[in-house]
Amino acid sequence: MEILKIREHGELADQASEWFHSKWKVPVEEYRKSMDECMKNEDAVPQWYVAMEGNKLIAGAGGKI
Repeated sequence: MEILKIREHGELADQASEWFHSKWKVPVEEYRKSMDECMKNEDAVPQWYVAMEGNKLIAGAGGKI
């Protein structure tokens, strides 16, 4: 398992947005908007992380903490 920052792996943002939506039913667009904000800003929040096992996203954490 590898834990990755979305800020450093923007190519995972779509997959991560879908994964978070499938767990908590918040609209995919809201997750993506927050992840885009994360990737553009140097601020500490929001932050998003995913745990990957090979190409499979198995866990995630993040948001405006």
